[in-house]
Amino acid sequence: MHNNFSVKVLFITSLPVVSAFLFGVFFKNFISSAHLGIFVVAIVMGLVFLAAVIVFNILEGDWVISSVSSGLSAAAMTVSFLGSASMILFSGTLIAFCLIFFSNRRTQFSVQNNLKVKFWGMASTSASFASSGISIFAILAYLSLFNFSDPASLKKTLEVAIKPMEPIFSSYIPGFTIRHTITQIAASLLPDDLKLAPAEIKSQVIQQASDRLMVILGNYIKIPVSGGDKVIDIVYKATLGKILNYSPLVRNLILVAAGFIIFLLLKFILIFVNWLAIALAYGIYSLLLSLKFFEIQLQSIDKEVIVIK
Repeated sequence: MHNNFSVKVLFITSLPVVSAFLFGVFFKNFISSAHLGIFVVAIVMGLVFLAAVIVFNILEGDWVISSVSSGLSAAAMTVSFLGSASMILFSGTLIAFCLIFFSNRRTQFSVQNNLKVKFWGMASTSASFASSGISIFAILAYLSLFNFSDPASLKKTLEVAIKPMEPIFSSYIPGFTIRHTITQIAASLLPDDLKLAPAEIKSQVIQQASDRLMVILGNYIKIPVSGGDKVIDIVYKATLGKILNYSPLVRNLILVAAGFIIFLLLKFILIFVNWLAIALAYGIYSLLLSLKFFEIQLQSIDKEVIVIK
C-alpha cells in the first residue's frame, strides 16, 4: 500500500463519507419503493457506514480532519433527501454531524489516555455516539418526507414504516399484508374445520368475525372502521389523519416528538447494531494493520506529577 501520509489520510477520511452517501441513497430508495430487499441493503450500508466511522475515529486524531469528515458524512447522507428539504431534515443533518464529530473526540480521548490500544473499548465509545447520530438523522429524514398537502403521498410514506412488520403479522395471520381489508383478515383467520363448510356458512362466520374486529378496532382507535377498510387506511386515519387539521408548526412539532419517541424505542436495538458494526470495524482495522497501513508503537512519556512531601 502506498506509504504517502496524505493519501492514507484521504483514504480513511473518504471511507465514512462514501459509505454515508450509499446509505442515504439506499435508505431513500427504500422509502420510495417500500421494498424489503432494499431495506436490507440500506441496513447493511448503515452498518458499513458506522464501521467506517469507528475505524476513522480510532486512526485519525486531528480535530480539523475529523470535523471535515463528520461534516461531509452528514452532508453525504442528506444529498438524496434534498428534494424534500426542510427544517426537520437539516436538523437531522446538524445532529448527525455533532454526534459523529463528538464520537471522534471521545474516541481520541480514550486513545490518548490509555497506555495500551484497546480496540473494543474505543470502538464501543465511538459506536455509541455515532450510531445515535445516524439513527436520529434517518428518523428525521424519513419524517421530513411527510407531505400533508398530498394525502396520497402521505399514506405512501406511512406505508414504508409499517411494511417491514408484515412478516411478523404473517406468522399470526396467514398471507397478511397492509393492503388487506378487515374482511380479508377475518377470512384468513377462518378455522380449518370451517374451510370445507358450505359457502353460506363460511360467509356468515367471516362476517361475524369481521364485525367483531371492526368493533374492537373502532373502540381502540376512536374512529369508525368498516369491513372494506384496508390496514394502511386504518393506520393512516388513526395517526396522520388526525393531525391534518393542525397548523404546519404543530404538525412539525408532533413529527419531531414522534421521532424522539421512535429513537428511544430503537435505543435497545442499537446495542446489537453497535456490536455488529464493531465486529465489522475490527475486521477492517485488522486488515489495515496487516497491510501496514498503520502500526502500533511503544512510546515513553514524560509526565509532570504533584507530590506532597
